Amino acid sequence: MGIEINRAETVRLAREISEATGETVDEVIHQLVVDRHARLERPLIGSKEYEAEKRAFFEELDARRKTDDPRPWKQVEDEELYDAHGNPIG
Repeated sequence: MGIEINRAETVRLAREISEATGETVDEVIHQLVVDRHARLERPLIGSKEYEAEKRAFFEELDARRKTDDPRPWKQVEDEELYDAHGNPIG
């Protein structure tokens, strides 16, 4: 099934990303759609589900012994609060 992209800006941006990453334009568009779909599945910021997940995360973090994890806080924050693209998790 083919998709026609009618916005010149969308094509231009997809090509720029493709050139910067070495991916094909098809791979770039696929990854963007997958990423957007994943964001739609996350609870909305401020929703009860989001707040419950955030509370549980920090309760788990607080419950750890301070010596269990030798990583500095910044590393913990980068690895556990953000995904590979720098977007907040949850």
